Amino acid sequence: MARLERPATAGSLTADLPPGPVWRWDEASVCEVEIHGGVMQSRSAEAVLSGANALAVLSRTGGYELLQFRNAELTGTRRYRLTGLLRGQKGSEAEAAAGAEAGAAIVLLDGSHAVLPLEADLLGRSLAYRSCPPVRLWTRQPAGMWPLRRAAGRPCRWRRCI
Repeated sequence: MARLERPATAGSLTADLPPGPVWRWDEASVCEVEIHGGVMQSRSAEAVLSGANALAVLSRTGGYELLQFRNAELTGTRRYRLTGLLRGQKGSEAEAAAGAEAGAAIVLLDGSHAVLPLEADLLGRSLAYRSCPPVRLWTRQPAGMWPLRRAAGRPCRWRRCI
């Protein structure tokens, strides 16, 4: 079981991301993105070198490039221009060399995601997961019911699980 405290910041590229240099600051390339929730923020070079602002980008190879960025400039509603890039991090050099097309999926790796445990025999199979809101187990919970809310000094209201 994995516990997620907040939704992931995900979205897509709004412009092509050209192939870029790896293992050094790329001051020429720009990564233009639109996100569906959350925020992106600028960080110091030291924070980025310590792992901040990591972004997974679906590349033309079909794999994910892990890049990091120093600067996040809000350019419109949910749109950002990311600059000061570190490309091809964590073994994704081939993906950085391929670049990515506009519309490619992105996910900000900010700790809001979780790795799901997977047995070796399940690798490569399509799996469906159900996510549920956190619920406190009540000692007097009616069968098939979930607590809605417990106001101070008031009894709990229940709703039927479907």
